[in-house]
Amino acid sequence: MAKKFKVLIMTMCLLFVLTSCKDPMKEDIKEENKKEEVFEPKYGGEINLPLTNLKTLNPLLNKNELYYYFNKLVYESLFEIDESFDVAKKLVDSYYIEDEGKTVRINLRNDVFWHDGEQLKADDVIFTLDCIKKLGEESIYGNLIAQGLNTYGNFNLNRDIKMEGSGLELIVEYSQPYGNNLEVLTFPIIPSHLFKNVNEALNPKDYTIMGTGPFKLDTYGEFKELRLAANESYRDGKPYLDYVNGVILDDKEDIMMSFETGQLNAIIDMGNGWEKYGKNSRMKIMEYPSSSYEFLGFNFKNEIFEGNRGKHLRKAIAYAIDNDEIIDKAYLGHAKKTDLPLQPNSWLNMGSRYDFDKKAAIEELKFAGYKNKDADGYYLDEDNNRLKFKLLTDTLNPTRFNAADNIRKNLKAIGIEVELWSQEQSTNLTTKEEKDKQWDLVQSEIAKGNYDLVLSGWDLSYIPDLSFMFSSSKIGSSNFINYSNNNTDKLLENVFYSGGSREVKLNNYKKLNNNLIENLPYASICFKNKALIIDNKFAGENKPTFYNPYKKLDKLFIK
Repeated sequence: MAKKFKVLIMTMCLLFVLTSCKDPMKEDIKEENKKEEVFEPKYGGEINLPLTNLKTLNPLLNKNELYYYFNKLVYESLFEIDESFDVAKKLVDSYYIEDEGKTVRINLRNDVFWHDGEQLKADDVIFTLDCIKKLGEESIYGNLIAQGLNTYGNFNLNRDIKMEGSGLELIVEYSQPYGNNLEVLTFPIIPSHLFKNVNEALNPKDYTIMGTGPFKLDTYGEFKELRLAANESYRDGKPYLDYVNGVILDDKEDIMMSFETGQLNAIIDMGNGWEKYGKNSRMKIMEYPSSSYEFLGFNFKNEIFEGNRGKHLRKAIAYAIDNDEIIDKAYLGHAKKTDLPLQPNSWLNMGSRYDFDKKAAIEELKFAGYKNKDADGYYLDEDNNRLKFKLLTDTLNPTRFNAADNIRKNLKAIGIEVELWSQEQSTNLTTKEEKDKQWDLVQSEIAKGNYDLVLSGWDLSYIPDLSFMFSSSKIGSSNFINYSNNNTDKLLENVFYSGGSREVKLNNYKKLNNNLIENLPYASICFKNKALIIDNKFAGENKPTFYNPYKKLDKLFIK
């Protein structure tokens, strides 16, 4: 979904892990998954998935995360996001990008039918967008479209995207050649023939669940359960499972307990809490990259990071950080390193440069003009002051504390002293209120510019946009490091308005990536992983992603 700000500036993910030691269970988990037998698919059976209390069944009104994922079993979109974070056709047979990206002509598939047998038509897509426009940018999908097209503050949901067409032909018109002109067409399509008008379709009560997906509504409400049945007429073949049961529970604690006692067959987990399931033969752990990106930012208000000398200093710091060690010790191996704020397996992420290299780090320090050291082995500046930085992070977050401490040790090894803001470390006795209070203090320190380095994270959308981090127009808000570079600004704008073709978009990202790797506003650390933990009695081709943890669940079957 769109960038989610749990706080004003950055997203804080508290991971309740109390050790930085390597866990031997990791290798056992990997081996167990590698040795999984191949089974012949068969029909029958059911699976129980978690839901929390629902205010509405309407997918366009919903703000419940678990129901958002659950809906993907019922509803489908024009395009979906694949494993390389590129768009893939879902309800689309073919498409053509015209007018440098302002127009997208779409031919819908002719084998897509609603669960009541009616054929999907262009009218359904147009009607769905009209519903989203009526809801505005406060709705999940209105916000999704706006975040993908509104970086420079001139997008209007009701004015700048229009649809027309009939039968199976659809035309999407944009006011600008937006680079994300396909990515924003990932909202669920609802059937126009069920409703008299938009207002009726947006009634939060008595909503009829009907999509084009592999599962359809069976029953709702009985025993606090939303029960789906296999769509026997699904174009890609009938699902192997007869039923998917959404078990409605009160909170995360109830979900975990229900999973551990066998009432649920699968859960989505983040925070490395799945380690405890590694030795349980009943459970299979399927890790995948999450949207949570971790980075070390530089305070560009500090003149030490300015100019060519400052760039060499930033590069020295990037080379000195041992990301593999940090991932192993702080994230317990459940993360993937990156040099950019793009998923490591994204089609837009080209190459890397800053693998751990102590020798290269020291060379960069020399290029920056640091040659003299004091008696303790720390480099001195031109005033013979020790090269020393204040590293700001929420140290009551145990993962961040361990990562920051590793960075401190890495930089000490090349002659740079680092002082951690607040040396407190999280314990079992640390309350959520204490952690929230410290995070408020972190924000205050950032606002004052009272730091040199900051270790934090963003929860990123699957719709790519790096402008909010690095555009000089965002200084004072999301560009809190005060990074300003004219060439970067131009490249960010080129990427944003590169809707002419996918090749043009890719080429513009190559140029932007090279610029960011060279100028290094962030020293990237990693993307954290999530996991779908599922009962080992199930087998099949399901491929969880953070866009859709239930991807290909219709290919799942009981051994």
